[in-house]
Amino acid sequence: MRKSAFAILATLLLTAAGAAFAGSSLDISADVPFAFTVADTTFEAGKYRVIPFGQGSSLLMIRRDDGRKGVIVMVRRHLQSEAAVGNPHLIFNRYGNKYFLSTVWSGSDTGREIQKSRHEREIALGVERRAETLIAAQLR
Repeated sequence: MRKSAFAILATLLLTAAGAAFAGSSLDISADVPFAFTVADTTFEAGKYRVIPFGQGSSLLMIRRDDGRKGVIVMVRRHLQSEAAVGNPHLIFNRYGNKYFLSTVWSGSDTGREIQKSRHEREIALGVERRAETLIAAQLR
C-alpha cells in the first residue's frame, strides 16, 4: 500500500512538472528583414525559428527555417512581464547598421534575454546610443 501511494504521488509530481515545462516552452518563427548577429554568428535576412534546446530553457537554438544555418545560445535571464506582452516577437539591439538578437518574447508574459556576444559588447562600448528594433513572430 505504501509503495503504490508513493508511486502515485511520484507520477502526479512528474506530470505536473512536465506540464509546467511544456507551458513555458517556446517555438516561434519570424521573418527578419535584415542581417543580424547572434553569439558571434552573422545571419542574412530571412525566415528563422527560435526553439528551446535540451532539457530546460537555458539554451535556445536560433536557426534558418530551411535548416541551412543555426546557432545555440545561452539565455542570460528569464523575463516575466506583469502583463501579457501581446504577440510573440523578437527584439534586436541596433548599433548603427548592425543588429544583434537581444530578447525573445513568447507572446504571453514570459521572455528570454540572450547573452550578449563579445562582438556586441565591443561595439556597444564605442557607441553612445543603442536602438531597439522589434520583429513580430508567430507561435509554431
